[in-house]
Amino acid sequence: MVRHVHKGRHLECVVLSLALALLAGTGTATAEGKYGPGASDTEILIGQTNPYSGPLSSYGTQGRAQTAYYTP
Repeated sequence: MVRHVHKGRHLECVVLSLALALLAGTGTATAEGKYGPGASDTEILIGQTNPYSGPLSSYGTQGRAQTAYYTP
């Protein structure tokens, strides 16, 4: 016969986990309307960093191609 000594602990852990998940979700809801540089309600500015000089400058062509594609 097996006795479960910590049967009530499992329910406590589940309830605590759900409460923490709900609290974590409320932080994102209250953060609406606060944007960093390059973001607004209608636009998001996407930037990049590429080596345009130096020993890795051959990879700079990817950055130039991306800029040409996304610039109207």
